[in-house]
Amino acid sequence: MWTALECSLVCGAIAETLSPPPQHLTRRHCLAPPSRRRSCFFARMPPRVAKLPAEVLFNGTAGDHRKLDAAFRASLVGEGPLAVDPVHWIFTVLPSLSPAAVTMRLLVFVFLPAFVFADDLDQEVGSVLFYPAPLCCSRLLHRLIKEGMSAEPVPDVRALRARVLSHSAMLPLAFRLLARASVVVVKVPPSSVLASMFPLMFRGADEHNGALATFLATLPGYFTGVARGLMPAALAAVVPSSATLTDPPSLLALTCVSHIRGTQPAPPFDSFLAFGELIPELLRMRMLSAEERFVQSRTSSVIGGKPLQ
Repeated sequence: MWTALECSLVCGAIAETLSPPPQHLTRRHCLAPPSRRRSCFFARMPPRVAKLPAEVLFNGTAGDHRKLDAAFRASLVGEGPLAVDPVHWIFTVLPSLSPAAVTMRLLVFVFLPAFVFADDLDQEVGSVLFYPAPLCCSRLLHRLIKEGMSAEPVPDVRALRARVLSHSAMLPLAFRLLARASVVVVKVPPSSVLASMFPLMFRGADEHNGALATFLATLPGYFTGVARGLMPAALAAVVPSSATLTDPPSLLALTCVSHIRGTQPAPPFDSFLAFGELIPELLRMRMLSAEERFVQSRTSSVIGGKPLQ
């Protein structure tokens, strides 16, 4: 005789065998009347991604910024000019901002701290010089607005970054994840100290990527390469005078990152500087005296607000 447990198991197996298969899309489509087959099919399709409104779109001035093609990358000379609609959200929160001031450098400063880097970007040696696709910033901004981020005016770009960072911390990870495929990594020569750096080194124990974003926003025109414009002078200033150049590359990179993090201005002096102030800022960071660095930081001009007096 079977036990009660054995009877239960056998009956369950028979019921499972005789039960109809799940109503998959193809089965439901075939069983529906001809007049309803098309509607059933589209009812079961995943929802299409809505087109982003002009109020959040950051566009390139040349090429295809969605594909990050060569023409788009070449257009990012200087601060990396971008094109936005006059009704863009950023002009509501920063009424004094001019259209010409909406640049890739601005996106790096404001939005990069809010992203969570995927491992393939975070730990890739030599990938520290990069910038995100404008579309990633547009999508993040769109999600933040949908989740209720305020459009009240802010005094400057630094305050805008703080608002974006605080609201993005409440978003699910999927809306904040930034992978290697969604950025442009600027190549650096193997002899450069940057070749031994990776993004995770800058974050350390911080909960965001503000230190790296501030550093990248201080490098004048790195979007088009490290051998153009002011970049050679900027990279020379990255290495502190106290560094031992004969150290192994990984140790020298660690020394430079520690120096950069330790000399970045603390709030409320962590402003978004004017382009002409970037090299002086890097030279200020090389000063050995904390007092000298502090005095110099109070004289810098800022974008999107008034300099601190």
